[in-house]
Amino acid sequence: MPLTLRQRRSVVVFAGETQASDRGAQVLASSLHEAAVQILYLGREASARRIAACAAEACADAVEVCVAGGGAVVLLRDLLRELKRLDRRGISIVVHRVQ
Repeated sequence: MPLTLRQRRSVVVFAGETQASDRGAQVLASSLHEAAVQILYLGREASARRIAACAAEACADAVEVCVAGGGAVVLLRDLLRELKRLDRRGISIVVHRVQ
């Protein structure tokens, strides 16, 4: 029986302690979509628990975290802990610095 490959899935989220626009995260989501990646765009989200739950529910391969400004280190650490708690260690966390 032939092997059918599943389309890659990513959750895109904008994080950081800044009032900056999430335009960079929207552009990333659009680019990934054009590259045939299935996207769940969360927009601005500060809760690692909610991000991890969405990623787990969507059976995501990656969480694409767009960071502007500071304060993301704590979120990233908490996100890693939440993914482990949900037994989703296989989900990659990809950090993107946006302006």
